[in-house]
Amino acid sequence: MARRDWEQGGILLGQPYVSEHRYEAFIIEWIKKEFHSASIQREMHLHGRRPDIVVMNDSAMELIVEVKEEKWGYALEQAKYWKNLRISRRVCIGMPKWVWGKMLPRNRNMIRESGIGFLGADESGNITHYAIPKDQNGKQIHWPSSVSFY
Repeated sequence: MARRDWEQGGILLGQPYVSEHRYEAFIIEWIKKEFHSASIQREMHLHGRRPDIVVMNDSAMELIVEVKEEKWGYALEQAKYWKNLRISRRVCIGMPKWVWGKMLPRNRNMIRESGIGFLGADESGNITHYAIPKDQNGKQIHWPSSVSFY
């Protein structure tokens, strides 16, 4: 079940699942970790690039995707492949230089980001500042139409 959920998440990330043997190419390392009950942290390639996204799968079958801040522009570019992506106002405080995304069943998705980068919030989750991200060339990146805030 968890494997199937991850495969669906891979499709959401623009990395379509092809076959059983191909699936193994997506996985670089599996690490057992204390997170809720039984969770697995793993890294995966996107389009053959060096792994820059970590995926954790917990007992609730939720996929949590952490994207390194320096890869945010690339992740946002990939967001056009994500379906019904929603960005949560419940921002993680004190998680420097990470973008958080949680992929829930039935394509109910959300991203939470630390207060250091593009979305900042108080402890109640209210947005206190917002900045449009820029790519490596300093050009502003526009949110894809599939991305919405809530």
